[in-house]
Amino acid sequence: LELLPVRLPEWNRFYHDVVVRQIAYGNAADRGRTLLELAEVLDPLVLPEAVDEIGMSGDMSSVPPLIAMARPGEAASRSPYVQLKAIESLGRLKDAEAVGTLREILETKKTFGWVFHRELRIAAAQALSKTDPRYSTQVMSDSGLEAAELAIAPLDSAPACPWVRQRRYERLILAKTVQGTIGSSWGKSRIMIRELSLGGGMGTKEDNLRIGSEADLEISLGMRSKIRAHVLLRRARVNEVGFEIVNTDLESRYKLRRLLVEALTSAPQNKGGQEWGGERKV
Repeated sequence: LELLPVRLPEWNRFYHDVVVRQIAYGNAADRGRTLLELAEVLDPLVLPEAVDEIGMSGDMSSVPPLIAMARPGEAASRSPYVQLKAIESLGRLKDAEAVGTLREILETKKTFGWVFHRELRIAAAQALSKTDPRYSTQVMSDSGLEAAELAIAPLDSAPACPWVRQRRYERLILAKTVQGTIGSSWGKSRIMIRELSLGGGMGTKEDNLRIGSEADLEISLGMRSKIRAHVLLRRARVNEVGFEIVNTDLESRYKLRRLLVEALTSAPQNKGGQEWGGERKV
């Protein structure tokens, strides 16, 4: 581990992804600190995954750097997607030190409407509700956000879970498959997506075209509306592909949330029947 900051810049994105996952699998108590030390040399498309795992680690020493990543303002090394992931990780860690930053993102207004993108505001509202349950009622009454939007939330780490690397988002089985396209240097393939979450999903390729380890994903929502994301691909069974979203713009992330809201309300097996209160869903 001591040599990783020196060697990582020599490795490509695939191996950066492997390193982050192996550190997460290791389940060491200080893995959050280790991932923070690697953050500056990680590939930009692997950094969001690392930020997720920092939040899942439960390492409270990670809170100040995560606040810096989540704080409003432009930073050359931080994409809006990394900012979003940092907000979600602060919600997993539930430290009161983050409340000021989260409230700023959620509550700051301009002349007409809100300063920050709705997706950032939803993430901040969810994080506040976990950090201090007193905010739950206020979030719903003052924020203009919908209960259904807040119901699609990041999962917390569950200490009693037998799995070392836990799922970071609840995956929903779609009542109706969604058509998408994955494109890479190998070509383009159509994919029928049947499981989906805020972090990725699972689908079936409609051809035998060879694909690499990453791709650009487009999910069609109508004549002009699309969800666009860059994904890392995980092999499953023959012609089945799992994918993890490693970069997307905030508007596409919000469209994905709305798609999941529809799936949650339309499919009987996905209905929880209760208002979300910030806890981990089973």
